[in-house]
Amino acid sequence: MKCKCGKEIPENSRFCLNCGQPVGSVESLETNGQAPIQTSESIRTQKPRKRRGKWIAIVLVLVFFLSRCGGGKDSQTKNPTLKPRPAASQDTSTFSEHIVDRKKFSELQASACEPLKKLIVSKRAQLLKDQAVISTHPKALSDPFAASDFRVQHKFAGHDDYEKSLLKDAQDLIDNQMKTALDTSLTSNAAYALLMDTAFTCAKANSWPAKETLVEVLSMAESLDTNLLAMATLAMSLPWYPKGYSQLDDNLAVKWLKPHSYSCEYSGSSCWGLSVISAQGCPTSLYVAINIEDSSGTVVDWSNDTLPSLAPGKAAKLVFTSFSKGGSTARISDYSCL
Repeated sequence: MKCKCGKEIPENSRFCLNCGQPVGSVESLETNGQAPIQTSESIRTQKPRKRRGKWIAIVLVLVFFLSRCGGGKDSQTKNPTLKPRPAASQDTSTFSEHIVDRKKFSELQASACEPLKKLIVSKRAQLLKDQAVISTHPKALSDPFAASDFRVQHKFAGHDDYEKSLLKDAQDLIDNQMKTALDTSLTSNAAYALLMDTAFTCAKANSWPAKETLVEVLSMAESLDTNLLAMATLAMSLPWYPKGYSQLDDNLAVKWLKPHSYSCEYSGSSCWGLSVISAQGCPTSLYVAINIEDSSGTVVDWSNDTLPSLAPGKAAKLVFTSFSKGGSTARISDYSCL
């Protein structure tokens, strides 16, 4: 082999005999077709090759599978073609699958238009009438006592689903009118689809007014049902004390009495009567004090009354007397139930 100075280096020699260069620093070695000789220095400095190709392939495979099946929620939202699968119990049948004679079906559907419109107009008239009744009792939608009274007086307690009633009557009419053109009885979803298709077809063909369409009347029925449900909820939340009383706390409620329901004990005096009812009772004493105010709201006197006890659920009458002139209003200023 040759040194970089150009001179031949004898075999097994560690130095160039011409320039003294160590054999380990030789950069160009020629060995007559044989592999270059590795010196101890080159062995120490040579780094092992990394098997990068294998790891890159593994990473690419992992990325591919994660993008296909590991995306979870994000993979569905980012890919618009992925849609949630319908529940196994979901009824997806339609009435069109059961039509055996399409010509007869069209004729029967057209003949159903007039009776269907009569039903819709009749139901709409009833809904308007009942809505008018509710509108004259606005407190029934906010006060438990008013809601309870309304449901009893107007007999609405057993009729709280106008929408369901309308749909049932309309579907029965259509089923009876068109069953001879169908091969079997329809599921609930298919029957509803048939009803809405017939209602739409009839309204379009006969130019029904928008307010007399089935969709509009169903919306009215839903609104009425919502109001009746609100009343039912209020009626079930009646407080423990009777109508006309105002709650002082969890145990006491009071109601100011009309003048003819009590009498003043002393002549020349003015007095106020108060009915008190207790939920758990006042076993040892009941005490109530009032401030008496003039027309401007200024306190001009005060008075009190007591009872030795009050049984649970019972009401008692208290009378407050004043000899001051000008008192027009009384307000409770203190009370105790022991």
